[in-house]
Amino acid sequence: MIKLRQLVYSDVRPRMGALSEQELDKLVLAQIILERWRIIRDELQFIAHHHSVVETALEKQVEQVSADMWEEVEAAEAAGDLDLAQDIVEGYGSGCYDREHTYPTMHRSAMLLTLYSFTEATLAFYCRLLRKYLDMIPPEPKSGRVENLKHWLRNINVNFVSSAEYWAEIDGFRMLRNSIVHSYGDIGSNARLESYIEDCPHISFSETGLGSCHITGNGFELESTFVQHATTSIALLFEKLTDDLRPLFPASEDHIIAIIEQHDRLEQQQREAEKSRSSGEQTIAEILRDII
Repeated sequence: MIKLRQLVYSDVRPRMGALSEQELDKLVLAQIILERWRIIRDELQFIAHHHSVVETALEKQVEQVSADMWEEVEAAEAAGDLDLAQDIVEGYGSGCYDREHTYPTMHRSAMLLTLYSFTEATLAFYCRLLRKYLDMIPPEPKSGRVENLKHWLRNINVNFVSSAEYWAEIDGFRMLRNSIVHSYGDIGSNARLESYIEDCPHISFSETGLGSCHITGNGFELESTFVQHATTSIALLFEKLTDDLRPLFPASEDHIIAIIEQHDRLEQQQREAEKSRSSGEQTIAEILRDII
């Protein structure tokens, strides 16, 4: 592993030449890792925006269906046909229920699965970059599962002081995700998951919820705020995880950028010097022409 401490010119005397190709590759890779959380945050903001658009569309559908229903009900009542008015309410009932409960539940559940898959894939990418940067000998994680990736990070001496609370939240998402994938939301007698749902303001137990809990008999319902909460938590996990990774890098982001910029300036100066020397040299034909 290259000792990047030697490259930090605030610690040692300035380097007189440009970096080697290997040194430059290491620094660029370090910069990618340390700045990656910003890209992740932007991607998650895009996902959150998509969710908001769908939620707004569903809300408008509920309002429209409700308005259509009451318009027809009022017309039936005005005609004195109360039986027809009751039939209209019952006829619209399933459509209103689907738009208020079924469709949002399906959408939010699908978003949870997508976000958890995003978290696994992104965390696995972090680990691959770290293995390459550190020239790691230890084996790769057994799989791309979050708990295995976290265990691998702990084995390379990453502590989770900054990111601890967000790992706990991700574990809650994992339990929710598993209940949806493996039992369509039935959490059974999982006391940890029940406690997580009770403590989370973005989830509730409800008769209209997904699956059921053997203790309460109700299913859980992801509230309209849940996906925004999840995207924010995942973004913060990677931001704080980056803080936890910093001890692996002898140089800060600012130092790394400064060193790379210094390298680029030196290379540019060398190219200009070579170009100047090349343009200043006369060919034999030019010398002979000058003599003649």
